[in-house]
Amino acid sequence: MKSLVIDASVPIVALIRSQPEWEQAARILEDFSRGKVHLQAPDLIVYEVMNALDVAWRRVRALDRRAAREAADAFLKMRIELYPATSVALDTLNVSKEFEISAYDAAYIALARRLKTQVITLDRRLIAKVSKSGLARSIASWFERGP
Repeated sequence: MKSLVIDASVPIVALIRSQPEWEQAARILEDFSRGKVHLQAPDLIVYEVMNALDVAWRRVRALDRRAAREAADAFLKMRIELYPATSVALDTLNVSKEFEISAYDAAYIALARRLKTQVITLDRRLIAKVSKSGLARSIASWFERGP
């Protein structure tokens, strides 16, 4: 079974259905629930997803309160393997400087590097910044070209 790191964009888009790629995002989460792929992330993903749900509910009004709560519950039930942010904190500093990306994005890249895998993301800017390293790829390329 292939192990991957996912960033927050994947569950956010799947849960809020806010972008055209939501079906692919939902599909990779479904593949995870069926044991076809193993998903991992730094634990900061929890806060990023909760923040996005909060924004979708309170500011953008893309979700009502009940839908935001149901999405939060669904995300927490996914049981993505979480790594403490402290486990990659020092690596995050180096990765952030190396690729000129935020510490948030660097945490996912640092974890992928440590686990010898890739980050699956919908963040085109992140993919462009780390493209030469092969550490991140789009969710579309995952389904087009496979592992």
